[in-house]
Amino acid sequence: MKTESLAKMKKIEQDARQRILERGKIDFRIEPELMSKLLDLAKQHKLPLGKMIREWVKERLELENKKSPSQLDKIERKIDKLLSLRSA
Repeated sequence: MKTESLAKMKKIEQDARQRILERGKIDFRIEPELMSKLLDLAKQHKLPLGKMIREWVKERLELENKKSPSQLDKIERKIDKLLSLRSA
């Protein structure tokens, strides 16, 4: 691809991301069987479906964040390693 095309695609992606962030809402399709299970589970937990799914997404994001440490965590580990080598 040409550099111009890549830049245009990147701009479109950034604009779409901004619109999603501003709306605070996403839409997606889900198979009827899975939707039925979700609705049953939400009813069982006495939660609105949207709230239950938001909680699941939040929990998963927290889990993913723990799996991939932040840059600061990586730097701190490197510093700790260097300091331990220095004192040895």
